Amino acid sequence: MRHYLKSIALAIVSLACFVTAASAQTPTLTSNREELRARQSELFQQLQETPDSLPVMSLYAKISIELEDYEAAISTMERMLIYRQDLPAIRRELGVAYFNLGSYQAAQLYLEQVLEQPDLPDEVRVNVQAYLAEIERRTQENRLQFVASAGIIHSTNANFGPEGLLDTPIGALPIIDGEEESDTGVRVILAMSHDYDLQKPNNDIWRTTASFLGIRYFDVTEGSLELIQFRTGPRLSLDTEEFGPKLRPYLDFKYLGVDDDGSYVQSALGVEYIRTLSPTMSLFGDAGVGFRRQLDRAQSGFDSFRSENKLGLAYVPARDTILRGTLILEHEQAKDFENTNTEFGIRGGIDYKYEPGLSWVSTEWQASASLDLRGRIFTGSQVSTGNTSGRQDFDVTPAISHIFGINQNFAVQFDVNALYRESNIQNFDLDNVSLTLSGVYKL
Repeated sequence: MRHYLKSIALAIVSLACFVTAASAQTPTLTSNREELRARQSELFQQLQETPDSLPVMSLYAKISIELEDYEAAISTMERMLIYRQDLPAIRRELGVAYFNLGSYQAAQLYLEQVLEQPDLPDEVRVNVQAYLAEIERRTQENRLQFVASAGIIHSTNANFGPEGLLDTPIGALPIIDGEEESDTGVRVILAMSHDYDLQKPNNDIWRTTASFLGIRYFDVTEGSLELIQFRTGPRLSLDTEEFGPKLRPYLDFKYLGVDDDGSYVQSALGVEYIRTLSPTMSLFGDAGVGFRRQLDRAQSGFDSFRSENKLGLAYVPARDTILRGTLILEHEQAKDFENTNTEFGIRGGIDYKYEPGLSWVSTEWQASASLDLRGRIFTGSQVSTGNTSGRQDFDVTPAISHIFGINQNFAVQFDVNALYRESNIQNFDLDNVSLTLSGVYKL
């Protein structure tokens, strides 16, 4: 119980701090959105009475952009250009609005017209050129993104050893060699995403992602690991709308190595789903089935068929804030029945971006917090630990992260991750808190 209270309190405090900070610094939360929508309706009525009023049109377009109602903003700004051609600021806003809608050809047309202005301020020219460069990248047939991170990690339980060992009728049984040991080491993360444009008007692509996570501690070799993940499959539209519901069937592969030895390989088939419910909310899901095979055949009792399912909502109360909630259900049907288990959980998180206000920084900073609560039930008797009852675990995993961007390519990242596990079998109890400071490169 002490683990529950300690870990939940820590996670709730972390999340509360981030939500409070985001609410304090972001003016367009839900209540303000309602006020903006009321103001938008008032201005729309004024436009019915004075359809040629440029000040009213300008304010209506500005509020529509704040509400991310880009269609309304675009139609209004295009009407403004009918009355006045010499409005480069409106052409720029039109280009940005089309960009945010994903209509890159129209966005490019208006942004290039802005660059034709002879007395354009340098900062505006740089901004427009950045949008055009991003349009060029996004409209390529092949699009590649790459992120590399390397840094120092310190863990209070580098080998994920149990807090204490329970003497059973067949002896003391630690999960990993020895009890928990703290250590410092190096963490490396490599991540790649490649999109191939399927040349359809609704933005269908074939997406491939791959990642590598490596941790090497200086003394505790049992905690060293290598995790490789690979996923590929087409993201297809279910209707003719560019931002309509999307379905992505995929093939998934994982490899885990621990202490310089292969632990398991896993292959799976699944499907991802995403649907935009409103300008501020979207639904996402992921369902997959696969098989995990232990590479050490002495551990073949852990070979298992697995199903992993997630369903969640993402909510954007303000332009720089994202809230996420996810329900999780996983089942593992193992070769040895005592290892068969069902896991269920809930995860909540918040991402908040903001301008640091530093002249030498040319990108936003991002703060994130999350809390993951999971229960795990093993239906079979735990024969290997001398217990006739099934094992039950409860995991609490809070995390906070901050990315200190320097420019579009380089950043410094600080992470704090924790795991508190309470089990009805003492051998499986464990705590771990890790802190990581990394340098990040994005391509």
